[in-house]
Amino acid sequence: MEVLIFFWLLFGIVAALIGSQKGQGCLGFILGVLLVPFGILIIIFTGGNRISCPYCKERIRPDAIVCPHCQREIKKKEIRKNEELSTEVKNIKRFEKIVLGFVFLIIIIVILVNLLR
Repeated sequence: MEVLIFFWLLFGIVAALIGSQKGQGCLGFILGVLLVPFGILIIIFTGGNRISCPYCKERIRPDAIVCPHCQREIKKKEIRKNEELSTEVKNIKRFEKIVLGFVFLIIIIVILVNLLR
């Protein structure tokens, strides 16, 4: 029973860590705890509400005027240009997420099979 509680909380923490990179840490924890492995998959595939800084490429809020990482002023036209360039990167990341989802699902199945023996 303790093992199940450990994995239950572990899934919530992992989902929160993934969600915090997208600006949705609390949602990630809730989904990770309630939906266990499927919550992590859902938070991996959500888009999030962060954009990339055109200078340092760190994730920032879309309404930011100054990047909190590199301290440079963000202009709206630079963000639009950066978003156009990042569409190709998003397609690559989408494929990586699908592969990661399948690998994660296989790991969960192996763990569950071993626990049920």
